[in-house]
Amino acid sequence: MYEGNIAERIEKLINVASAALRGLDRMIDDFRVVKTLLPPIFPPKYNIVKKYVTMYHSALSNHIQELISQGLEGMEFVTLLTWIDGYDSPELLKHPELNLDTSHVGPLLEHAVIDELQNQYLKNTRENIKRMDQKHSEIRY
Repeated sequence: MYEGNIAERIEKLINVASAALRGLDRMIDDFRVVKTLLPPIFPPKYNIVKKYVTMYHSALSNHIQELISQGLEGMEFVTLLTWIDGYDSPELLKHPELNLDTSHVGPLLEHAVIDELQNQYLKNTRENIKRMDQKHSEIRY
C-alpha cells in the first residue's frame, strides 16, 4: 500500500514537472512569435510587444493565484516556487533570443505570497518527516 502511494506521488510529480516544461516551451514560442511577427503589423505607437508582455504577465499571475487558492500539496509547492523563480530569468523572460523589456512588469506574486508558500511547504515537510519518523518507530518496535 505504501509503495503504491509513493508511485502515485512520483507519477504526479513527473506530470506536474512535464506540464511546467511544456508550458515554458509554449511561452517562449509565444513570445518569439509576438516579438518577430507583430511589430511590423502594428504601428509603433501601439507598443504591441510591451502590451502583450503586460497582458501575458497579468494572466499568468492570475492563473497562479487561482492555482494557489485551490490548494497545493507536496511537491507542487516546490514546482511552483521553482517555476516562479525561473520566470524572470534567462530561461524565460530574459531568454537571450527574446530580448524582452520587462522593466514595466512587477513580480508574478507579491513577496508575502511567496513567503507564505515557502512557509507552508516547510510546515508540510516537517509534518511529513514527523509522520514518517513515527511510522518508522512503529515498524521497529
